[in-house]
Order: sequence, then structure tokens, then C-alpha cells
Amino acid sequence: MTRQLTRILTLFAAAALSLAAPAAMQARDVRYREREGTLSRAGYDRMRQMSQQLDALARQANDHARNDQSDQYRRDTKFLRSVDEFARSAAQFRRRMNEYRTRQWNVDEELGRLIGDARNVQKRIRRARFADTHTREDWDRVVDLLQRMTSEYRNGTRVAVGDGRYRDDDFRDRDYRDDAYRDDDGYYQSDISQLARELDERTNRLVEVSRRSAPFGYGYGDALGRFAEHARDFRGRVDGGRLSQQQLQLIVRRLVEEAQQAQSDLTRPGMSREMRSEWDGAMQTLQRIRQAAAA
Repeated sequence: MTRQLTRILTLFAAAALSLAAPAAMQARDVRYREREGTLSRAGYDRMRQMSQQLDALARQANDHARNDQSDQYRRDTKFLRSVDEFARSAAQFRRRMNEYRTRQWNVDEELGRLIGDARNVQKRIRRARFADTHTREDWDRVVDLLQRMTSEYRNGTRVAVGDGRYRDDDFRDRDYRDDAYRDDDGYYQSDISQLARELDERTNRLVEVSRRSAPFGYGYGDALGRFAEHARDFRGRVDGGRLSQQQLQLIVRRLVEEAQQAQSDLTRPGMSREMRSEWDGAMQTLQRIRQAAAA
């Protein structure tokens, strides 16, 4: 009787183990599915920063479209509405990205929708007979940034591009700390390069607008010209080679000083709306450069 009872208990234990193993594997699979498609910490930081850039670019593109002097754009209410809607979508994307840690959502799907909307606007601009150069550049940069954001998101979610399945070995040696994607000097070289280019382009437009809007060809003084020259020099130094973070901070500090001097010259009465829009955009870009340099 005892031997038979022992045999029954042994069979029962074996059956219990056979049932527990699939349950454990199922729980492990659930954990894998939770990790798949979820941004790493470093990926989240990068995506949040890029979403801020997208919001700023979209607002800039919206301002340029509304301030454009071409009658074609003024008559094309559908174009203006699509640009305005995209700017609102970009702002909403930035807000949702800021909350991603506590409320995850399908970022990849939203990026695909934004790229589709941006390309539709881009096609409309390319078909136009008289398209403003700044407007073309705005939307080329918007599409380029969205494409980079899509690549960044797919890399940051630890999903192997190809068959779409998660492989632990593919990412075992990666470092997902906050500074994992930073250069050795402590800042994001690619972001600094993009921001330096944006500041250079904005200051050049500021000089052009000041010359057009001022009577008898008289611009807004030497301070704006010096600020534009320093912005151009800053872009050249960033593109030409690596700067240490200390060197970067010194140059940015000088840029801020030049901007402050130009600010006093630009606040005089009669500043046009186009001029004010360009200046506000340049100051937003400079602020983002300061934040990146201080990282």
C-alpha cells in the first residue's frame, strides 16, 4: 500500500511539473512581449529631444507659410490648414512623448502618420509654380527629422529590424544609460550639428529680412551682422571637427552675448512681424543649443 501510494505521489508530482513548465514559459513570453516595442531609457531621452525639435520645426514652418508674401499661399486655404494641423499634431506628439514613461503608446504608428502628412505638404509645395525657398527647406527638414526619429525609435525599442522579432543576443552588449548615445565629450554631436545649421540659416534670414524691411537699405545695425557671423563660424567649427564640451560652452556663451547685443537693437519700434518671427525662432534654437551644450 505504501509503495503504491509513493508511486501515485510521484506521478502526481511529475504531472504538476509538466503543467508548471508551460506556465513558466508563458510568463517568460509575456515578459518578452512587454519588453518588445518598449523604448529603452536612452532611446526615450533621444526621442523626447527629437520630438522637441520636431515641434519647433513645425511651428517654424507654420510661421513661414502664414508670413509668406506669395498670394498663392494666401489663396490656398487647404494648404495653410494642413500646415496648421501638422503643427498641432507635432505639438501633441511632443506632449505624449514627454509622458511615455508613465503612459506608453504606439509611437511607430503615429510617426508613420506624421511622415505621410508631411510628405503630402511637401508634394503640394513641389507642385507649386512659385514656392518660397524657406518653405521648401522647412518641409525637407521636417521629413528628414521624422525619418531619423523612426530609425531612432526602432533602434531604441530593442527590436531587430528585419523579421521584427526580439533577440536578446543582438542587444546584450548595449549600454542603455542616459549617456549611452552621447559622444565622449558629453554632448550629442548630431544634434549640435543640426542646431548649428538651423541657427546659421535663421540668422542669415534675419539679415535678409532686415535689409528688405529697412528704409533705404539701412539694416538693424552691426550687432545683428556680428551675431550672424558668429553663428556661421559656430556652424563651421561644429561641422569641421570635434569640440570639447568646454570649448563648446565657451563658444555658446559668446553667441548668447552677441544675441543679447542684437536684441537691444531689434526691439526698436517698427519691427516687422516677419522679423519678429525669425528672431523668436533663432532665440528658441539658441536656447536648445545652450541646453545641449550644458548636458
